[in-house]
Amino acid sequence: MKNSPQAIHNPLVTIAIPTYNRADGYLKEAIQSALDQTSENIEVLISDNASTDNTRELVENLTDRRISCYRQDENIGFVNNWNFALKAAKGDYFLLLCDDDRIDPTMIESCVNVIKEHGDAGLIVTGARVIDAGGNVIAEKENCSAGANAEEFFTLWYQRKIHLFLCGCLFNRDMFIDAGGFDQKYNHYIDVAAEAIVSAKYGRLDVPEVKASFRKHDGSLTNATQIKAWCEDSILLLNTMCGLITTKNDQLYALGMRTSASRCFKMAGEIKSLKKRFYAYNVVSRTFKNYSSNRHVIMSYPPFVYFYSLKKILSTFYKINKYNKNRANYATQHPDR
Repeated sequence: MKNSPQAIHNPLVTIAIPTYNRADGYLKEAIQSALDQTSENIEVLISDNASTDNTRELVENLTDRRISCYRQDENIGFVNNWNFALKAAKGDYFLLLCDDDRIDPTMIESCVNVIKEHGDAGLIVTGARVIDAGGNVIAEKENCSAGANAEEFFTLWYQRKIHLFLCGCLFNRDMFIDAGGFDQKYNHYIDVAAEAIVSAKYGRLDVPEVKASFRKHDGSLTNATQIKAWCEDSILLLNTMCGLITTKNDQLYALGMRTSASRCFKMAGEIKSLKKRFYAYNVVSRTFKNYSSNRHVIMSYPPFVYFYSLKKILSTFYKINKYNKNRANYATQHPDR
């Protein structure tokens, strides 16, 4: 399904901001970054997923004519809310801006200029940066995938040479809906899966410059079960990408497995509990088997876990023994107490 020539010449772009309980956080910043676009032909669509804070009051006080507001009667889950925003959008093109991310003022204009120059496409990708809670830049990558086919595009992502964040991607709305929208089954990689499927099916255009900011929060992973879900979603995404390529490529699969293993090991390392962390390492090692590095295999080997557990037990006994000795010495020096 293609847009009309008029739409390509001056397309309406919907910047959708699905939100839940972020009124006192970054929501205002996300909305303002959308309204600050140098491209005037935009719609800013806010979909409140039945927030229980003062999001409703905040949104109702917005008077900009470019804003469209929706509120769910009950929480329908973030994926359903994303798909609701996609279908409610009036724009020819669609950008999903999470309520803690932000886009540069020239984000939409840069994408539209590429469309005007090269014609229609399913996905337009820009460079992106990662910021922390305070807005400080952690990492920044330009989009170096110009001219790359689907296989090369996926390879660049697994080589960690490009970022694929929703805030840095503009979808052709009709093509995205035709491709199925956001698919729940990809869970943790629902964004990358959508970008891969649409770009492989309908083509991709590239903007090299960094135009969007993805906000990284402190890790909230706490156990091996969560890590296992990340592992499974990583493999599902990789199999999907390999299936989108017309010719079988064992190199892409091997690269994807190694990179996915490394990413999951890194997440496992963020678990604060020592015992849970090493059990999570073991889950990743068993999931990716021959694709884990030697260092990661050693870290996940059960005796290594037991060694640290034994070390902790001995340390506890040492502290108890030291406490008893100090208590005995005190009693000897102060027999009247």
